[in-house]
Amino acid sequence: NGICWTSSFDVPRSRNVGTVRLPFDKQVPTIFANTVKGKTFLANNVVGFQLAYSKFEYDGGLNKKFALGDFSLQLVEVKAY
Repeated sequence: NGICWTSSFDVPRSRNVGTVRLPFDKQVPTIFANTVKGKTFLANNVVGFQLAYSKFEYDGGLNKKFALGDFSLQLVEVKAY
């Protein structure tokens, strides 16, 4: 449970296919949703990724778009760029 590099993004509510880009240089270092200062993202050290639908944003903030209930997200393609 060390540092996790995170990005928040909104998913379009339509059923159309969309693209979400999460640049490595925009990743935020966090531990349990609290930001950590002074860390550097190393793109050559990525070993996995995780998607989480969370009511939390960063440093105690809440995700204003979070709602209880069913949620689904279909991934068509995942790749690094």
